[in-house]
Amino acid sequence: MVKSRKKSISVFIWLAASFFFGLNAQAQNTIRVVEDTNHSEKVPLKGKAEAVFVSSTDNLFIETSRPSLDSRPKVKKNASGSWEYTIELKLETTEGPARDRTFTITQTGSANKTNFRKGSFEANTRYYFIVETVKNPIYLVDNTQPTDVHLKNGEAAIEINSMMDLSVNVNPSLACQVKRSNTQAGYYSTTIIIDMKSYEMLRNDIQRQQIVYNDLNESLLDRAENGGNVKEEEWDALETMQRQLEEASARFSELSVITVSAEESNDLLISIEDLQVKQKRVYSVELMSNWEGRSNRWRWLLMADYAFSIAPQHSFGITVAQVRKWGWYATFMTNGRFIKTDRTYSNDNTSSSGGDHYLWNGEKSTTRWSATLGGMLALKDFGYVYAGAGYGARKLVWYTQSGLSVGIESNSYQGVVLETGMIINLKDNWPVSFGLSSIGLAKYYEMTIGIGFRF
Repeated sequence: MVKSRKKSISVFIWLAASFFFGLNAQAQNTIRVVEDTNHSEKVPLKGKAEAVFVSSTDNLFIETSRPSLDSRPKVKKNASGSWEYTIELKLETTEGPARDRTFTITQTGSANKTNFRKGSFEANTRYYFIVETVKNPIYLVDNTQPTDVHLKNGEAAIEINSMMDLSVNVNPSLACQVKRSNTQAGYYSTTIIIDMKSYEMLRNDIQRQQIVYNDLNESLLDRAENGGNVKEEEWDALETMQRQLEEASARFSELSVITVSAEESNDLLISIEDLQVKQKRVYSVELMSNWEGRSNRWRWLLMADYAFSIAPQHSFGITVAQVRKWGWYATFMTNGRFIKTDRTYSNDNTSSSGGDHYLWNGEKSTTRWSATLGGMLALKDFGYVYAGAGYGARKLVWYTQSGLSVGIESNSYQGVVLETGMIINLKDNWPVSFGLSSIGLAKYYEMTIGIGFRF
């Protein structure tokens, strides 16, 4: 029992730590990739191409969008002391050319990560790319609202707004129109109107290929498992079909990427793979330094909270918080009852006719309160994560026919309160919260939700 309780507490604390440090790490993007066109060269590569990423560090992890066609990065130190990551790219497949690539570059041991896309790799050419730290990184904010709709049939739209003059690039094979404009407020706006008829034909074709592949795979496996004869040609056909499906999926993924970049900054990739007809998605691109400036300004949060458990138990409360990038909060919860008990009773006997010492009159009541303090971490404009501890109690009370109030120990909990959760900014200054709390060192659990105002 003690071991189980300690394990529950450890998991609780681990989840809180994961919220704080894991999500904070994902919020950063501080490296970029720049093509070094001056050093690209023609070399005999048997119809393939090479992508060489040059970095001052040896801790990069690089993935490509075509892992079945590309080799693993080979790392070596060049004469100038920099590290070179060389990837060999196969540009021809049974389905046709595969000249586009999207690279995901992660700096291991840190939160630095970026995505980089290049189209039109040429055969027998070695390309060089510089991986460097970004002085003024940018980040993407999804401002899409439920009311945002593109009204024209057969189309969808992506709108990107920024105070910076951005470069917005789409795959040349994507059927779309790109419109740029300047607003009176000084914003640059780029709208990409996508022909969803042709786009959905490609998406549906991949889904059909997947269904055909799954059916054939299941049929061959079923026949083989039941002693049937499966010819080698049939397995070869399945393998070919799988390869074709992977290539088609990779081409569709490359088609579905919109690249946003700013001068001397990192690239941002917007995926439209799940875009639907008449959808409109609205994004803004901002400098990380702008957010850091806002995060250094203290903000107050005032929230009304509601907690519930399967006991059943319902309680209400209030949260006050002050935060910039880091901050603090205080919460008080209660069901409005503070019952003083005359006796305590350890045996959970629900008989109304009698118990060991008492005659119950059938009436029950509960008292619930807690007070907690904790820390908060801002996640850009998305919201906050929090974790805290305090003290509280949830007590079940039964009444006797003689008028005594008796606390039922087997369903009463008192002691340390642990809690963790997330606060999401739905729109501007209207946050909502979702969390989990426990009383008595993980003996009694409640879910919490809240809504409030940020100022």
